[in-house]
Amino acid sequence: MKHHESITRVLKAFAMYRPDICYVQGMSYIAAIVLLHTEDQYKGFVTFSNLMLKYPVMPFYTFNDEFVTKCLQLFKQLFQLNLPELCEHFEMEEIKPRQYVYKWFMTLFSTTLPLKLATHVWDLYFLDGIFILYQ
Repeated sequence: MKHHESITRVLKAFAMYRPDICYVQGMSYIAAIVLLHTEDQYKGFVTFSNLMLKYPVMPFYTFNDEFVTKCLQLFKQLFQLNLPELCEHFEMEEIKPRQYVYKWFMTLFSTTLPLKLATHVWDLYFLDGIFILYQ
């Protein structure tokens, strides 16, 4: 079976499993990487579901604005502290963290980093939690 068919099946199964969440754009990137590292669709579905439900990635898919706002505020504070000139430049250009950080966190960097580096970020995420995304 082709990889994209497996992704579709996992996402459809998740939508049936959690109709309150269903499918949200961006989930396919997570499912794709999960399926690259699992042996079959069933294990892929279980892994994907656990990742969505047990790790603090879900608020980005359920649009939990309070949680997301806190994440973005923390990012901005760290951005100002560690890269003040770049942060100031972004502010002058009116580039808000929500415009780029949201996608980074929602897809766990799978759309912005090369696959090998993204999977390394995932390893650290599973070991250390969401705070690794700020480093």
